[in-house]
Order: sequence, then C-alpha cells, then structure tokens
Amino acid sequence: MQLSDVHGHIASHASIMLDGRIDPDTAGLARMATLVASVRSENPDSLLLLVGDATHGTAEMMFSLGEAIMPALNSLGVDVFLPGNWDFGWGPRVYRQRFTADTSTPLSANNRTTLAWMDGLPGREGQQCAQPGGSVPYAQCHVTKAAFPSVANNLYSYNEVTRQRGDLVHPPYVLRDVGGVTVGIIGITSDSVPHQARAFNAGFRFTMGFEELPENIANASAEGADII
Repeated sequence: MQLSDVHGHIASHASIMLDGRIDPDTAGLARMATLVASVRSENPDSLLLLVGDATHGTAEMMFSLGEAIMPALNSLGVDVFLPGNWDFGWGPRVYRQRFTADTSTPLSANNRTTLAWMDGLPGREGQQCAQPGGSVPYAQCHVTKAAFPSVANNLYSYNEVTRQRGDLVHPPYVLRDVGGVTVGIIGITSDSVPHQARAFNAGFRFTMGFEELPENIANASAEGADII
C-alpha cells in the first residue's frame, strides 16, 4: 500500500473529482485507516509505505507546524516513510525532531524563529516541559516523534558555516520481512526543496538520488533483500 500526499487532511473534505463532480465529503485519515485495516485483514503480509507530503497543507498543519496529524499517522502502522518536499516546510529543527533520532546537528536561524513562534502560542507562553537534562521551553519538546522509520538516499546534512556536506540524514533503505520474503525498500526524496524556500533547505543538501541508487541496491541485496 502506498499512501501519498495526505497534505494534512486529518478530516474528510470537499474535493473536485476528475469528472468535474464535487464530492462534499471525501478522504480523511479515518477512511484511510479503515482501508488499510481492510487490506491487512485480507492479506496480513502487506506493507504500508507513506510516501511524502503528509504534514503540510491545511489550517491544522499551519497552526501546529504539522504536529496535529502525527498521532493519527503514528496509529496507522506505517512500515516506512519517505519525506516529500512539503514535509520540510516547517524548517529543519521541526523536521529533525520529528523524523530523525539525532537532533544535535547545528541548525540555522530557523531554529531561533521557530522556537520563538511556538513559545508564544496561546496558552503556552512561558511554559516549560520536563526533559532528561532539566526543564526547557515548551517549543523544544513539543514535537511528536514519528513512530516509523524514514528513508532517503539523497538527503544530506550540510554545515552552513563551513559549507561542507555531511552524512546522510536518513538510511537509504530498510529491510522488512514479509511472510518470509526479505523486502528492501529504498527511498529517493524530492530534490525540489532548495527551489521552494531558503528555510526549508537550511542545514540540508539534496542530490537527485540516481547516482547513489546502484550502491544502495547492491548493499540491500548483500544484506539479504530478495526483492527491492
């Protein structure tokens, strides 16, 4: 199952269909969850791939920096996530806190502006939340971690000070056992992010992914992937 371009639509919404018909009540994550459960009941050996542009696109996303949809996405049992260009729309600090294990990489001015904006949210002014090292401002610990792994063979960290490209932000692939078959899942994210907004790309660099792909395939196969 490949689920893409959710674009923050937690609830159902009106849509214009391909035939020009207007459907006043379509989609929404409740319907998606029902469809996913139906497929899994018919075939437990199924994978659910969440293919980008999930956390950006509605008012709920704008007012929460994509936070509002994360509990619902985490409940779907996603096997693998591939970020889309709009998942970077809340800046590098939010992206790393949400989709990576390591958030220690130095970021950019987006870090300061995002923190200031979230600490000023109604009802959150001056609030603190507990962290292992002590209490910190609300904005530094409000981001819900994805309960699923992310892959991208063409997304690299970038040091804005030394202007040097670093390591991959995510693994290029993951392996999943599906009914005794080892499946290698490789992700190539959109390289259009640098053309959207400067803040989206701060601390990141993108390639087109095709140069990395042969080595990814070889490595996944060497690790036991039966299919890719």
